[in-house]
Amino acid sequence: LLPFPQVVVALMQIGFPLNQVYQARHNLTNLDYVQWTVYWIITALWTVIENTCLWLVVDWFPFFLELKICFFLWLAHPDYKGAAYLWFAHLQKPHKELDAKHYDKIVGVMESAKLPDAAAAKQEDSKPIGSKEEMDKILKEED
Repeated sequence: LLPFPQVVVALMQIGFPLNQVYQARHNLTNLDYVQWTVYWIITALWTVIENTCLWLVVDWFPFFLELKICFFLWLAHPDYKGAAYLWFAHLQKPHKELDAKHYDKIVGVMESAKLPDAAAAKQEDSKPIGSKEEMDKILKEED
């Protein structure tokens, strides 16, 4: 039914949200941050899944692209804010449970990881110089 359906879908899925984010870039609220973060995550996941698994469905399922346009319009439109709805109504609770269960483990693993010797030496070299004598010493070493 749509003329050039892939172009229309691409504009709806990428172009319209980019325009919305660009227009609101100076006065974003917490709701807007949630809305656009969840939207772009869903868009990225959808793109990967569609290009790897659903590429046959696009050609064989009637009105697939039209339904996709409706779904992404619902996610991104400022009157509906479907992505924020999905987060607050369905995704936030499971995320909090998983976060409470696994956050300390992940942080513990990251803190216990040691830097390689070269990275640790580079970090020491990047410390600020405390006195004029230290600076003179470093300059003499470079000569």
